[in-house]
Amino acid sequence: QILVNGRKRDYSSDRQGQVMALILCPTRELADQTGNVVKRLISLLNRRGSKAQLMADTIYGGKERVEEQVARLARRRREGVDLDVLVATPGRLRDVLRYGEQAADGN
Repeated sequence: QILVNGRKRDYSSDRQGQVMALILCPTRELADQTGNVVKRLISLLNRRGSKAQLMADTIYGGKERVEEQVARLARRRREGVDLDVLVATPGRLRDVLRYGEQAADGN
């Protein structure tokens, strides 16, 4: 279970690749630092026997090409691997969303 707006909700596995939390950071340096902290916290929670094995990813410009990031996110979704926390810069998030739409449209 997770806490949403002060109420307990079941953490169901039928999310099918949806992101539960988005953390926007103004710079890639801050996104990288935040992503590392989130991944360490998740690792700690997973080792402590959390029922749901949590996953996080970080996307920002200058790290990888947008196509590689879109492919990684799409692969997780196809495989049914939930991405619980996504850390991103606004510009790269916009690029990923645009690129994903173009790919879905076949352009």
